[in-house]
Amino acid sequence: MIYVGDAGRVGDGVNGHHVYPVRCSLFGPSITEVDRRYSDFAWLHAQLAKTCPGCILPPIPGKVVGILHSREFLEARRIGLQKFLTNVAAHEVLMHAPSFRQFLQASTVDLSALKAKAKVVNDPKQALTNWFGKAVQKFSEHDKVQSLAARATGRDVVAKPKSDQDLAFDQIAGYVTMLDGHAKTLQQKVLAAYRANRATSAAYCDVIEATSELAELESSLPEMKSVGFQSVMEIVDIRAKHLDSDWAMLTDAVDDFSRWITSVQAALATREDRRFAYQAQLAAAAKLSGESPEAASESPDKQRSSFSSFLGQSSASHVNAAVQVAKADFEAVHERVMSEVLKFREEKASVLKVMFLQFASLQLDNATEFSETLHRVVPKLKDTSTAPVAAGHVSSVYLSTANDHQSSQYQDFEDVIQSNQTPATKTHKNSSHSLDDNALPVTPYADVSL
Repeated sequence: MIYVGDAGRVGDGVNGHHVYPVRCSLFGPSITEVDRRYSDFAWLHAQLAKTCPGCILPPIPGKVVGILHSREFLEARRIGLQKFLTNVAAHEVLMHAPSFRQFLQASTVDLSALKAKAKVVNDPKQALTNWFGKAVQKFSEHDKVQSLAARATGRDVVAKPKSDQDLAFDQIAGYVTMLDGHAKTLQQKVLAAYRANRATSAAYCDVIEATSELAELESSLPEMKSVGFQSVMEIVDIRAKHLDSDWAMLTDAVDDFSRWITSVQAALATREDRRFAYQAQLAAAAKLSGESPEAASESPDKQRSSFSSFLGQSSASHVNAAVQVAKADFEAVHERVMSEVLKFREEKASVLKVMFLQFASLQLDNATEFSETLHRVVPKLKDTSTAPVAAGHVSSVYLSTANDHQSSQYQDFEDVIQSNQTPATKTHKNSSHSLDDNALPVTPYADVSL
């Protein structure tokens, strides 16, 4: 069991951030609880990608500027983070990763130390060598580069035959690329529909406000008592609420689906990275032995004793061992990626079924609620009886309303004038008797008849 609690604010100003309490009972009968911020989840995701190459990682919610962290956003992120941890715990490979246990059990101080340690590169020279070898191999396999090289040497371009592994992988990679494009298009269209519905919902709210003002004006007329202002506002209100929620769930689901496909592409890219590393080692072995890479892969023992590599000297035994390690790593990642893609295809069908079923169920629930609202308010609107109108009542009502409005404006004007005046001094009559303390002060704007 894994549960991610509500976000809590820690710190103030630029140093402030949100933390999520994470409770789990995966490693014993007792329940452990730790506080984790979003960067901790991102660290776990990066560590899983590094230690479990070829696995399709569950996506995590995207990073957003802190000023945009509304209550709804934090709740949506909490749900996404809990879904991420639940899917990791259900994966037969990811659940055994050391970083997953460390994330769920380490203290905040220990996890910070692990995050700092992960940023340190053990051997920068070897990392640069590996990167350079893969970059050269990837560059050399480009069609345009091969054409330019053949043109420069005056030879024909000879296409290297691909293995069955590469052919099967190319088919899957092409399918995932097309799937990613269609998913992103669907994501954009659903988001556009959601925003359009939100705009329509806001327009409906304006209609409700205008209807309410009209109803308030007409409320004092007896013949308007039977007019269903409230019923109409209830109908428009329920439609506005449905328009606001109709596409919200589908938008979130399609967004998760699109990010899931991005994770699939990341797994495929890892397989290609291992292939480039293997091909780079074969090229190094071929240069050492003076043979082609294909011949080096078939007979890696036929190598000379010394070879000037990119950043140092390598012995034949070292190159041979590197080829074997790269080959084993590539084959292991290839098998894992192919099995992960098969599982992805099965889960994809289930996810799409659930997504569309939830969308249809929401439409059905909204339609049912709207139908019940109509059945409740339509009989009221069908009441055509009206109260008799008394002679002169309309003019008196509107006159009273206008006078009330003018009186309100005049009173506001008087309040402004009084607030700008100093306290009035007491005035005295010409006689010996003066005004007492309870006498009203003279108003300078009083109507004085000459």
